[in-house]
Amino acid sequence: MIPINKPGEVFQGSCLKCHPDALRRSDSMQSSTTSLMSVEAPIPDSPRGVDEIIDDMIKRSDSPRAQEIGCYELGNLYKDGTEMSTRHVGVIIDAMYRHADDVDVQRKACRAFRISTANSGANTSRQEIDRFIEAQGGIQVLIAAMRGHQTLSVQQEAMRTIRNILELGSDSSKNAVLDNQGIDAIIEAMKAHKKNPKVQEDGCFLLWGLAFNNITAQNVIVEKNGISAVLQAMQCLPSKENVQYRACGVLHVLSCDHAKKIAENKGYNIIIKAAMEHDSSVRLTETSFATLLNLEICVTESGCEKFFEADEKTVTFILGATQTHSESSQVQKIGPLLLERML
Repeated sequence: MIPINKPGEVFQGSCLKCHPDALRRSDSMQSSTTSLMSVEAPIPDSPRGVDEIIDDMIKRSDSPRAQEIGCYELGNLYKDGTEMSTRHVGVIIDAMYRHADDVDVQRKACRAFRISTANSGANTSRQEIDRFIEAQGGIQVLIAAMRGHQTLSVQQEAMRTIRNILELGSDSSKNAVLDNQGIDAIIEAMKAHKKNPKVQEDGCFLLWGLAFNNITAQNVIVEKNGISAVLQAMQCLPSKENVQYRACGVLHVLSCDHAKKIAENKGYNIIIKAAMEHDSSVRLTETSFATLLNLEICVTESGCEKFFEADEKTVTFILGATQTHSESSQVQKIGPLLLERML
């Protein structure tokens, strides 16, 4: 655990030197206050160094304009290779807390986090920063930004940042998303921006990861109409293989306990159409076949009527897929079983 007892160290997004009461503070940080420092920040005449930016953001923490410009400049520096530090994390999170209603601050702050967390998997120091972002309430403020501002740019930047952090595989990160109504925010974003490939792919990626081996998350997704949101993504973006694959991944995880719900929403037809549209994709063929087989088993063995009867075109496609993907053991195993149950 990083110590928080020196000037410049942070807790919940606040420098302890500037905000000595930070350890006792909670959501009251979001309340609006007026200060003599709440002046509009001028646009810098020339590029500033990272320490100058951070110092200015701390000095004028009550100025949304200063926070917006600072976050934007930090994002540019991260893009050029500057490493984010724990001090930066605290200042950006504090800006998001203080100016939760300012869409420009939220957008620029989410952008800075998204750039800094990109490709963290191959960088040990960045992995540590990602974990520090989580520990300091970063996921909480990212989700709050999504729920408070439905604009496309905020949704894209926040969702990709959360995805970058979750890709490290931390259970605590997943729990932070669940505990802060992250599933609600993700599904709301997918419904609001149904034709945006980035939102739909990241949304499905996050739902898939959250639902995997987590019954609670699966139930929340279903309760919040996540199945219809995922199927809608597949219908609205049929040419996007990434979206189709990750959407099928979500449906596969849900297909055992919620097969009837998927079937009632015409999931069979949508999944088969996606597999046919991208018949050269091994990963999509494998995932779609596995999902369809689960649906067949779980729906029919639960005593429900069959929701789908394979036509000649479907049979021909499945047979062809077993030949096209002859090196995939999963396709070779599931294909015949699927035909046996469908016919």
